Amino acid sequence: MKIILIAFLFFFHSEVSAQYDNRPRWEIMTDEVNQLFKGFTSDDFKNVMPFQIGKKTGLFDRVRGQVLIDTNKHLSGIRLSKPSLTGYYKGNFKFTINEKLEIGVEEIKFGPPRPTKIKSPSYTFVDSVQNFSGFSIDENGVVIKCSNMYTSISEAFKVKNKYYAIVHKSISPGFNKCGIIDTNGKVASKFNFIHNNLRINNSSLDKKDVWFSEITNARERQFTYLSFKGKSKLSKLPMAYPVNEAFGFGISVLNLREDSIYVRMNGVVDHGKMSYVFNLQDDIEYVYIDYSSEEKLDAEDSSNREKADMFVWVRNGALGYYVGLDGKEYFPVEKKKEN
Repeated sequence: MKIILIAFLFFFHSEVSAQYDNRPRWEIMTDEVNQLFKGFTSDDFKNVMPFQIGKKTGLFDRVRGQVLIDTNKHLSGIRLSKPSLTGYYKGNFKFTINEKLEIGVEEIKFGPPRPTKIKSPSYTFVDSVQNFSGFSIDENGVVIKCSNMYTSISEAFKVKNKYYAIVHKSISPGFNKCGIIDTNGKVASKFNFIHNNLRINNSSLDKKDVWFSEITNARERQFTYLSFKGKSKLSKLPMAYPVNEAFGFGISVLNLREDSIYVRMNGVVDHGKMSYVFNLQDDIEYVYIDYSSEEKLDAEDSSNREKADMFVWVRNGALGYYVGLDGKEYFPVEKKKEN
């Protein structure tokens, strides 16, 4: 009886000590994360990938197929190495693991998003009665003046050493159209204020032409790509709704929703090449774009994609895993057999 009582008191003391540990929480979580990743190894850190079964996340080596850490309910939001691996532990403790397997943990306090500051235009409008129907730029090609014939103007872009810009013009009260003009106000061919909401496609990889996106059907939320030379691609490309932030190196996920929860159709689009990576379908859900690299990269620059291995995180029933842009699925074989 005494042995049982002593064992019980020891267990109770251990539990109470853990529960009432006076150290900062991030320090306790650091110990727990270190313990979780104890024995974690990988010959090539770049090949480490997460996988998900239900609400549990694990890690495996995508080349060897070996499970490195079994699924754990406390792991979430793990991203590929860039070159460090990041993720979350117990919800709001973000951890970072570098190639030397050094682990850092910080507590993230989530709050309401900060309001986005809207930049005021850096240009001024000039009265068109002064025979000014175009726009002016500074030595860096930044628009500084625009004729008040127009309601707004885009950033300037260059074609054959000549500057142009997209401008909005009031056609009737409350109704605007887009056109493209040069600095003297001359309208570019094929862009004589017949378009809606033209925007420069900064992701385009075409170095011989300038491409724009245009909403072609607001009700059906469709847009297309047009070029300065008159070419077109993806004539009925659906717009993501609500606006999707899953974007990397000019490639994005399109989630078409019937409401705030149910995804009706989705696909993956390469805005650099202006073509589908994965056509619209409703079998699996593409969630976001991710990549691994040996150095930190600017994911907003399409030209950096050559330095990255790119993948799409998908949800397929209870499973979550990465798919390469070539369609190859990455999920540990031994776990797939179990499911």
